[in-house]
Amino acid sequence: MGEALIRPVRTGDVGLVALELRPADLAEVLACGAVDARDALEASVAVSTVSLVALLDDRPLGMFGVAPDGLIGSSARAWLLTCREVDRHPVTFFRLTRQWLEVLLMLYPCLWNWVDARYTSAVSWLERLGFQLRPAVPHGPGDMLFRYACLRREP
Repeated sequence: MGEALIRPVRTGDVGLVALELRPADLAEVLACGAVDARDALEASVAVSTVSLVALLDDRPLGMFGVAPDGLIGSSARAWLLTCREVDRHPVTFFRLTRQWLEVLLMLYPCLWNWVDARYTSAVSWLERLGFQLRPAVPHGPGDMLFRYACLRREP
C-alpha cells in the first residue's frame, strides 16, 4: 500500500471521482434527484465550506465535505461519495475518514445527512463512526427509503 492523502478539491477532481464512483453511491445520488454523479459532486462542492478528496497512490477513494446549515451555526450537512478503490482498501479509508471526522466536528459540532437505506455498507460505516441513525422513511423526489444520520461532538 502506498501513500494516502486528503487534500482540497482541485480542478479535474470532480470528473475523476464521478467516473470512479461506486454503483451504490451513484444509486443514492440519483435517488436524491441528481442528474448524474458529476451533478451531485459539483452541487455538493458549490455549497460546502470544506470540500476534500481522498487519494491513495493518486487514485481516488472519494470526495467529501460539509455544507453549513446557515451563516452562523453549529451544524452542517456532511457528505461523502466513494470510489471503487475503497473496496480494495476499506481499513485505510475508515482510518482516514475517522481522522477527518474529528476535524470536521471541531468546525461543526453537529454533522448530519440522509443515507439511502438500501446502501447497507454506508449505514454500517456510519454506525461504526458513531453516527446515530433513525429508522428509514420516504425521502427525496422518488420517496425512496432513507435514514437520517447525525453525529454530535461530545463536550
